Amino acid sequence: MRRRRSLHAVVLGLLVAAIASVPADAAAPSKVSVSGAITLVSNQDLSSRTLGQNTLVRSVAEVSFGGDMTGPATEHYQSLILANGTILQRGTGSFSGDVDGRGGTLTYVFHGDAATGGVITIIGGTGDLSGAHGRIAYGSASGSPPAFPYEGTVTLP
Repeated sequence: MRRRRSLHAVVLGLLVAAIASVPADAAAPSKVSVSGAITLVSNQDLSSRTLGQNTLVRSVAEVSFGGDMTGPATEHYQSLILANGTILQRGTGSFSGDVDGRGGTLTYVFHGDAATGGVITIIGGTGDLSGAHGRIAYGSASGSPPAFPYEGTVTLP
């Protein structure tokens, strides 16, 4: 019985020490509204194949985020071009830059329709963006070079 009390005392002591070691100013995650434009810098088609009346194209694009997110990104994606002209896209991206004054990288996935836009889902980050996640809607491209408006929320650690 005495040994069990000693073990409980040790465990309690470790818990108190762990709680005390958390900085008093450790901030809770914050949701940040972001908006701006994603500008296409370059695009390269890597492969193409016909699937019945549809075509699947694999590509890589270099883009630049401007606005509340600033920095370049590389996107690897697929476009499924349907017989009726609809272009469905999905892919992954790697952003390196700043969000709300915090620097680092973000990893994201995206999907949408080339004519109407889609959704970016942030799934991770590094540096001051480590642990970031979020959901950002993007619209259809306009201008030259093409720019896609974006708007959404990023939760920062």
